[in-house]
Amino acid sequence: MNLSNLEKNKTYLLACSFGPDSMAAFYLLLKAGINFEVAIVNYHLRKESDLEVEGLKRYCQEHRVSINVLDVKERIEKNIENRCREIRYSYFKKLVDEKGFDGVVVAHHQDDNIETYLLQKKRKILPKRWGISEISYIKGVKIIRPFLTYSKKELITICDKNTVPYAIDSSNLSEDFERNKIRHQIVEKMGDKERNNILLEIENDNKKLENIFSKIDIRKSHEIEYVLSLDEI
Repeated sequence: MNLSNLEKNKTYLLACSFGPDSMAAFYLLLKAGINFEVAIVNYHLRKESDLEVEGLKRYCQEHRVSINVLDVKERIEKNIENRCREIRYSYFKKLVDEKGFDGVVVAHHQDDNIETYLLQKKRKILPKRWGISEISYIKGVKIIRPFLTYSKKELITICDKNTVPYAIDSSNLSEDFERNKIRHQIVEKMGDKERNNILLEIENDNKKLENIFSKIDIRKSHEIEYVLSLDEI
């Protein structure tokens, strides 16, 4: 866990779904003495969602952590992933603005980082960053990802060894979404050596990106002569 982006004299909002990733994050933040509240969004897309919210409420009460719950009334039927993301981050922004949190902690991990990188490559895009950043800003809110060094298996093990409750989201088992296909067909089958190789590849590709961006003068990006003077990359 990278605690360099978290301070003990500040208070954060932990985005939690009651899955093993965010519940392991809950446990690790508690253990590290980080001040935080929890936020969960119930989209009502699965029959188990109400039970998961209740399970998280009990765990928060047991550990004296405040919980914020958004009960979504909207019926989400199209562009489900994008719409849920929009709802989720709008809610986080609202809580940050109202309560003054110093950032939102999310439980993205090593598997997520690799999946994102492979998706970017498959879509043949040139992103601002390959994979997932430890720090980013969404809707002006600071998003912090301290758990990128942990694999999914490691986070599940943390929960199991420390009797931390969690639920498996059944929608993550489906291969209807491209990310899920990459997760189940590629990432979950990787050995340690393959993981280390691809993490090194991500690191090297990001160094190349930084080198490219360092040579671009944004102030001149509207000038035709300047744009034409740049090489293809």
